[in-house]
Amino acid sequence: MNSHPRLDTARAALWTLVGATVLLGVFFFALGGLDPTEADVMAIVIVVLAVLWGVHFWRTRGAADDIRLQGRDRERRGF
Repeated sequence: MNSHPRLDTARAALWTLVGATVLLGVFFFALGGLDPTEADVMAIVIVVLAVLWGVHFWRTRGAADDIRLQGRDRERRGF
């Protein structure tokens, strides 16, 4: 897939913000700053974002493995 470098950067920033939002929500729920029973909409949003981030992780994990293997092959060939 050929895409623009700025689009790739924006996409990476979006997924970073999604992950940070999930971690921040879990942090406040664990700390007791927010009660999941009172902030039910926020809890649902955090769970949905966590699922989306998890799906994104599993989809992109294979691509990262391919890139790492290419580096090993390149070193073995002497490039």
